[in-house]
Parts: sequence; C-alpha cells; structure tokens
Amino acid sequence: MANKPFKCESCKTQYPSRYKFANFCPACCALLPSTKKFVEEYFKRVGLHKKLNDAKRLFLKNEYAGAVRVATIILEKEIRELIHDDSLFGVVLISKAFSFEYDEQGKRITREPLIKINLLRTKSERNEQEGMKMYCMGIMAGIRNILAHNNPHIIPFKSMILISDISFIIHEITSGSTIFFQT
Repeated sequence: MANKPFKCESCKTQYPSRYKFANFCPACCALLPSTKKFVEEYFKRVGLHKKLNDAKRLFLKNEYAGAVRVATIILEKEIRELIHDDSLFGVVLISKAFSFEYDEQGKRITREPLIKINLLRTKSERNEQEGMKMYCMGIMAGIRNILAHNNPHIIPFKSMILISDISFIIHEITSGSTIFFQT
C-alpha cells in the first residue's frame, strides 16, 4: 500500500506515492491539499487584509500571477481613494501620495504627504515614510507593471509573500499606525 501512486486533484497526473507529501503538483503547480490548508491558515495568521479576499481566492485556485495582479490593483485603487485622485497610476501615484518635503535648517515639514504613516517628527519616522514610498514604488514598477503587461509564471510561495506584503502596506496606510513602536 505504501507504493500506491498519488494523483493530483487538479490535473489528474499520477506519480509515485513519495510525491503526496510535496507542496505543489510537479506537473501543474497546483496546491496539494495539505499545502492549501497551510496557506489558508497562513493568510489567517498574518491578518490578510479583507480587501484582498479576491487575491486569496485566486491563489487558492492556483492562479498565482492573477492573485498578485489583483492584489496590486487593489493596492493602487486603495491609494487612489485615500488621496482622492483617480487620474494617477503606478509610480507617479505613489510619489504623489507619499512624498513630503522637510526643511533641514528650519527642522520642519514644509509639505505634508497625502498619505502619512507616522508623525514625521524624527529622522527615523521620515525614513520610514520614505521607505514606504520606495516599497510601494517598487511594487508598482517591478511587479504590477510586469503582471499587467506580460503573462509571467510566478512561483506559488513568492506569490503568497507578495500578497502578504501588499496586505501589510494596506494595513499601514489605512490604519495610520507606524510599523515600529516607540519605547
């Protein structure tokens, strides 16, 4: 019985029993049942933002690139809604939303960002704001654009991580909290 072949539920490919403990089907990359349960639990434990439920649904249907594409579209839409500007997209949108100006000599903010993730009082807080801007710009330029203009294959676990990252960003920009706590 130990050598009974294993069959993927998605593509029906049959392989030796040793594959039944794999995470994904070697033929079609579909989530195997134990991995599907793990992913559902993972998204629950990381507090996946409820706005990303469609991305999670696509991921669980083995549509990994589609899941990340939807997540990036949701992030972009969320930022547009927060700054009340439907005319901008991608890195231009991100730059407008997160950029600020700081006068080093006067030690004050001379132009507030439209999306502010902290109070910008300290250099660390200003660095955090700038880092979030760069993080979002990278997602728009390096991930959203590729997914929007090509049909790439994406590794399932990378897709899961990217969806989690986007969830983190949405939580940060909608909650108004900072990443780190002051002690």
